[in-house]
Amino acid sequence: MSEKPQVTFFSKNIITCPACQTKFQKEELQTGRGRLNAGDLTLELRRMYIPTQKYGIINPMIYPIVVCPSCLFAGLSSDLKKVLPATVPEIQAEEENRDKLLTDIFGEKIDFTTYRDTVEGLAAYILAFASTIHLPKESSPTARRGLYALRAAWLADDLYQKDKLKHFKELRDSLYYQSYINYTDCLTRQYTHQESFDGFVWMGPDVDTNFGYDGLLYMIAYLSMKHVHLLDPQEQIVKVGTLKRVLSKIFGVGKSTKNKPQVLVTNSKNLYTKATKLLEKLATSGFDTSVADDIENQEDEES
Repeated sequence: MSEKPQVTFFSKNIITCPACQTKFQKEELQTGRGRLNAGDLTLELRRMYIPTQKYGIINPMIYPIVVCPSCLFAGLSSDLKKVLPATVPEIQAEEENRDKLLTDIFGEKIDFTTYRDTVEGLAAYILAFASTIHLPKESSPTARRGLYALRAAWLADDLYQKDKLKHFKELRDSLYYQSYINYTDCLTRQYTHQESFDGFVWMGPDVDTNFGYDGLLYMIAYLSMKHVHLLDPQEQIVKVGTLKRVLSKIFGVGKSTKNKPQVLVTNSKNLYTKATKLLEKLATSGFDTSVADDIENQEDEES
């Protein structure tokens, strides 16, 4: 990719890959001087950026993932620091699979020693997603997979919107589904004490604002609605009842709402309304939707 010296730079700090001991530098985004022109948040809590005349389009989301240019082990800086020595042989053994994964998706090798663009950013998140299998449960790997898949879906959509290639549309949809599966699974794992969120401090989902646990719950509800059509009608009713319960906890009432970001409250209310309309549509089609109300009201009685 073309060099962008006014936008990014390679840090002088040397990173050592915990798996293969390769030493490399990480590309960092320069700040200030009007480089970033923040726009609105989407319904997916993604921050959009407005191109500037001098710097064009800059997407800070493509830079956080650290990728070893040699063995392709990847993750946030905090991921790499939590690799246990006992897992190093496993990471080394998976190097060929990581390389094949990128070749299968992009049709060529990706060079992580040069300046990144959207393709490299997408590839980095895909590698980070794959690399989480080597992280201890204390690092909240399931929740991280949900986040990495979501950001990868955003970048795949950026590429699809640019060139309208069917490949990136299919990849985007697959990544959204993986995000849905892993976000839902991480919540189940937390409830059953299999995997906590202690190692998942920055829940994002984007890089500029951490919406925390409420943001995570919202994204689970949002992705559930996005994929609810994959379920049969009775399963849809149960799923919608559950997500309505979750959403009502987010936007709440009274003082609890005042301490939450307005965009999260507004989005949750809008999604709640959409869920209600889906239940009404199912009821009109002759399905008994009372179980959804029972699920929502049951949680209210317990709280």
